[in-house]
Amino acid sequence: MPTLPERLFTPEWPRPFVRFERAATLPDGVRLHLYDADGMLTPATLQLLAGGVVRLSIGSRPPRRRTLLAVRPSPAAARLTESARGLVIEGAGVRVHLQHEGPFLEVEDGQGHRFVTCPLADGGFDSTVDRTLGVATSGLAWLDAPLQPGEAVYGLGEQFGALDHRGQTASLWAEDAFGLPATEAYITTPYLMSTAGYALFLDTASPTRWDMGETLFGRLRVTIAEPAFDLYCWLGSLPTLLAGYQTLTGPAALPPRWSYGVWMSRWGYRDQEELLAIAHQLRDRRLPCDVIHLDPYWLTEKNGHTCPFEWDREAFPDPAGMIAELRTLGFHLSLWINPFLPRDSRVWEEAHERGYLVRTEAGTPARIPRFDDESGVVDFTNPDAAAWYQSLLRPLLDLGVSVFKSDFGESVPFSGVRFFDPEVSGPAARNLNPLLYQKAVFEVTAAAHPEGALVWGRSGYAGVQRYPLQWGGDSGVTFEYMATSLRGALNFGLSGAAFTAFDGGGFAGTPDPEVYMRWAAMALLFSHTRFHGTSPREPWEMGEEAEAIFRRFADLRYQLLPYLDWASRDAVERRLPLARPLVLMDPEDRNTWHLDDVYGLGPDLVVAPLFNREGTRDVYLPAGRYAEWFHPELVVEGRRWHRRERVPFSEIPLYQRVGTAIPLYPSGLQTVPAATNVPTRYRLVLPDADGPVSGAPGLSLRWERGILVAEADHAATLELPGRETVELAAAEPTPVGG
Repeated sequence: MPTLPERLFTPEWPRPFVRFERAATLPDGVRLHLYDADGMLTPATLQLLAGGVVRLSIGSRPPRRRTLLAVRPSPAAARLTESARGLVIEGAGVRVHLQHEGPFLEVEDGQGHRFVTCPLADGGFDSTVDRTLGVATSGLAWLDAPLQPGEAVYGLGEQFGALDHRGQTASLWAEDAFGLPATEAYITTPYLMSTAGYALFLDTASPTRWDMGETLFGRLRVTIAEPAFDLYCWLGSLPTLLAGYQTLTGPAALPPRWSYGVWMSRWGYRDQEELLAIAHQLRDRRLPCDVIHLDPYWLTEKNGHTCPFEWDREAFPDPAGMIAELRTLGFHLSLWINPFLPRDSRVWEEAHERGYLVRTEAGTPARIPRFDDESGVVDFTNPDAAAWYQSLLRPLLDLGVSVFKSDFGESVPFSGVRFFDPEVSGPAARNLNPLLYQKAVFEVTAAAHPEGALVWGRSGYAGVQRYPLQWGGDSGVTFEYMATSLRGALNFGLSGAAFTAFDGGGFAGTPDPEVYMRWAAMALLFSHTRFHGTSPREPWEMGEEAEAIFRRFADLRYQLLPYLDWASRDAVERRLPLARPLVLMDPEDRNTWHLDDVYGLGPDLVVAPLFNREGTRDVYLPAGRYAEWFHPELVVEGRRWHRRERVPFSEIPLYQRVGTAIPLYPSGLQTVPAATNVPTRYRLVLPDADGPVSGAPGLSLRWERGILVAEADHAATLELPGRETVELAAAEPTPVGG
């Protein structure tokens, strides 16, 4: 059950605004006085910022040291005019109307995109009928806006339900989701974007509730658990809106190359001998893999909830030697950590003595909700506590650990507690502390590995894309959970994350071999891929067929590494997710707005996972023409449905856009090659005569007098699937397809 108190969103003594007055004109906007029916005043400010961003701040509070923004957008010059209905403010490519009658706030650009709020109140209040703008004496603020017929809305973090949140209510409150098909989420984000062409972002860590047409289908109500809010609004297409969010909260970092290899794990390898035996088996069986993950069994405390940061020297007598042997075999080591410290451990005592733990109002260390273990929570709102926590990780990094699985963090106590930062309440810390936890782990790892760093995190909040990457937490092992895990990752991608993952095969229990094989095909054609669960996830544990299927798709993933590398850099530059919903690939097509069981992998591949044993599904593709990867003679049109039946476990509906060249490595790789290794092959699906073509890193394609000419920077093979193969000499233009 969720632990979010309903009282956080129950208004007591609500004060809807009934009128406003201009208090002062600013260079970039206007300062307002908002009044309720009793004449009580609430200050507000509307500003125009660079990039056409509109900032609406309502309510007074002292200047905050802590903000979710990566940078403060610079002000934009504004021009103000008055009318009988109110004020018009223009600048930065947008026009804002503040009106006494009709919508209180109306933002529009020259492209036909608009955002409007509801009118001010008429003096009465009914939370289900009179949709208004206001605050409550008890400590709430709310904003209302109409939803257009057919409008779809996205975002709000790692939600595990449908991508289009229309008709749903989401409470943004970090929670251990315990199995996924629920309203809880590990990572929430107070960011919403709409097919109507607007995006909203609240710069707050306080819990918020977003009623997106559930109470009234034609209304959006956003409720903030504090008596003020700082709202940013901007307009544009969905990809533009998503890029705008990263402009505010920070761009995603690019993970290191080796992280795109396969990660192998279970809960967990019980000792050094078992872990090394698995590593040797992976190599002996020629199963591609780059990362071995070690869960809590490396610790003296093995409950999986707390982390004393002490090696169990009986189970792992020589960590340095173990890591060195893994490196010799070509493996990186991922190590499980946790921000919860077991009572009476060395680290708990030290953190307690220095005041680095979250405390109760009485001054004693606060306990973690839902946990029976006596433990304390590191208070990451204290910069000294974050630096101390990083000091626990440096010796492990010096030992040779490549990455930390920064688990948990979302179960922070919220009631009757106080944090180091006096501006952060318990409910707000529930969202903020996980973000600061991931930040601390990422930054200390990046200092040790300047060539590229990442975390394998489960918690976070707005801006966590700066500290990639996050996986979808615990799930079951059925086809339903497979689909749910995909939805969580795609929703997170629609909330600013560029790189995501989930547990291949599911976490809790043992998957049927058929589920494992279908899930393996999806996981190995995703942003990042790890196999992990409460029982063994090594493919040979699932039988000979499963091992063969795993090897086939793992080999395909490693062939695709040059494409994944290029597509990842493109995703960071364009501020899009690597594994992306079709609504981002073809936002003008309403058929893509609700699709949550198919995704693009970079700009030129589309993956349609199979969620049943029979291998049957309908596939919808975005605009363009596509060739089926395993049956290249099958070229189909986009913006249409296509029926696939009896797809064997050795295949997955995978489509390459016609006119594109996919860079590939040779088959048979066991580890991710160095960046100096150039693609040896390019797979080109020929377009029709004079049709659009796009090259790839190291390869240019162009039409010359009706002939397609390819030119590579280095010697390579150009494969025309279903047709011939062309050898390309370095820097030598070569006609193809003729």
